[in-house]
Amino acid sequence: MVKYRDTSYICLATKEKGSTAVYDRFWDYATQVEVLGQCTSSREGELYNNGSGTVKCTGGRWVSTAGTFTDSRDGHVYHMTKINGKTWMADNLNYAGVDSARCAGASNLRSNCTKGFSYPWHTRMKMSLASDSDDYLSQEYDAENYQGICPDGWRIPSVSDWEGLIHYIKTHNYSSTIPRAMDSSKVSPGIYLSRFGIWRNDYNSLDTILAQTLAADVYGFNAEPTGYNEPFFRNGIDYDVETKYGTQYAVYASADLYKNSTESVESSFAVSINPVGVSFPAYAKKMWLPVRCIKKD
Repeated sequence: MVKYRDTSYICLATKEKGSTAVYDRFWDYATQVEVLGQCTSSREGELYNNGSGTVKCTGGRWVSTAGTFTDSRDGHVYHMTKINGKTWMADNLNYAGVDSARCAGASNLRSNCTKGFSYPWHTRMKMSLASDSDDYLSQEYDAENYQGICPDGWRIPSVSDWEGLIHYIKTHNYSSTIPRAMDSSKVSPGIYLSRFGIWRNDYNSLDTILAQTLAADVYGFNAEPTGYNEPFFRNGIDYDVETKYGTQYAVYASADLYKNSTESVESSFAVSINPVGVSFPAYAKKMWLPVRCIKKD
């Protein structure tokens, strides 16, 4: 990478020849993730302005300088990040004072949860247990301003909040600066939100390997793989919960419901993020999902 008149350029791999990356002879504009790079011990304390705020290299992680928030319910401290005028928690909700909470992305129930908790629909929305049933039709509520399990002053993000976040990242990091080595239809804004080096790599394609290598968490959002927790009955008798895709996707709940065409079955919308993809799946309400709270306006 070189810098000329305050603009950074990079020479990129454009194709594969066996297991070897083949580079072209042209310089392309560098993206923010390429300019920022990884937070290493030699860069401890270094600051970077991403256009929406500032991140600081801290303990191997790019941390937003937006500060921290303490949950008055249990004293837990959360990092915050500000993106396009919205303040998000940069850590998964870690509140255990509810009837149903399980470590996100792990098999252990409640102890030593390093990635916060996952919660079923009724717990994260503070509704009745019966509301977890797919055929339970919820009463009307305002998904754009629903506190649920979040601390006072915070709320569960709506689908439009998540879409707004992704749209902002796309419009501020894409256009002509997309690496030519990646198909623009496949490049994900997830590389700008994902922490480096903790994602399982099940693929061999150059596009995928580059995206995972580039993941630098430009905004200090700290997306890390958790998957979701699915309840089941072991041997048809014993209730248990298992983690799905716990090393591949960061899954976050939304306050929105999806209803099928007959409106007789409900499921909950979520967002799924990793360095190579962002999607908005709908999960059965009985699934346990991690929560990222957003600050009320």
